[in-house]
Amino acid sequence: MLSNSPYSTRSVMEAPIKGISLARWQRLVNLLANQLASPIALISQANEKGIERLVVNDTAPVDWQIGDTTDTSVNIFCHQVVRHNELIVVKDASKEVDWSDNPEVSQHHIKAYVGMPINWPDGTAFGTLCVMNTEPHHFDKNQLDILYTIKDSIDTELKFIQMQQKFNALSETDEMTNLLNRRGFFKHAEHLCEIARREQRSITICHFDLHHLKQVNLKSGQEIGDLYLSLFAAAMTEITRKSDVIGRLGGSEFALLSLMTDGRMIGQVLRRLKETFDSWLEDSFIDVKTSFSFGHQTYPAPLRKTLEEMLIDTEKAMLDDLAQQKKSA
Repeated sequence: MLSNSPYSTRSVMEAPIKGISLARWQRLVNLLANQLASPIALISQANEKGIERLVVNDTAPVDWQIGDTTDTSVNIFCHQVVRHNELIVVKDASKEVDWSDNPEVSQHHIKAYVGMPINWPDGTAFGTLCVMNTEPHHFDKNQLDILYTIKDSIDTELKFIQMQQKFNALSETDEMTNLLNRRGFFKHAEHLCEIARREQRSITICHFDLHHLKQVNLKSGQEIGDLYLSLFAAAMTEITRKSDVIGRLGGSEFALLSLMTDGRMIGQVLRRLKETFDSWLEDSFIDVKTSFSFGHQTYPAPLRKTLEEMLIDTEKAMLDDLAQQKKSA
């Protein structure tokens, strides 16, 4: 059962973050416990469950287990470090009234504590690096320097991870429209397909080809053509759900992958897309009538086709729609 945690981050024990090596962090806390001659050294994370122990030194007492989580309503040392995002040093907690209701003091007989926040590059706390002792202890400058050195190492690791995440996001994003590009669409769409297969759910793919792009470019210039594409992308974003995957496949082609399968809902999405795009075109003074080809296909569970095969199907449906529109013109 989840706590009423103010931290929305998922536990890295349940949703590993690429680049975080808990095995490496384990070696660091083992080294820390050895260098400070302390029975307990650990790294915790502030997440949606509360304050969770990610790694604990190998020689810690058996009741200090990896994965144990404390609700943020409980007054433990590490939560105060995260809450205030600052170093906390306690020489003898048994003599400080602020820690009288701390179960680490009353149940585990912890007296000495030093903990400092582990931070993401923006300064927000990821969790804590700390050392505890069952005897009163004065942490001298050399011992604090060891803690700071290990903290800096972990902070640098988190900085690199965040930079890598931003780079990956950029490599999957269409710079003009801010939608997923073809590479990003395939990656996220494959993930949604896996969910559909696992949960035995149907899935729908919609394929769009926006008309008049060449006409807008020739008449008004490349910048207006880019705006035309961006407005269509923004309209798609406006009328779809967060769980949907939308992307620009290239040129004037866009795609939507969704777990919705109700034909009426698909019709509503199409109608709202036209209305929204029409409205925004009027406001932008781009002198062109909303027009695009549209094809879609719903695939029932169990999902057997690949994403490539499904896109080929919907592309054919989209071309059939284009041919029908030309006949009706």
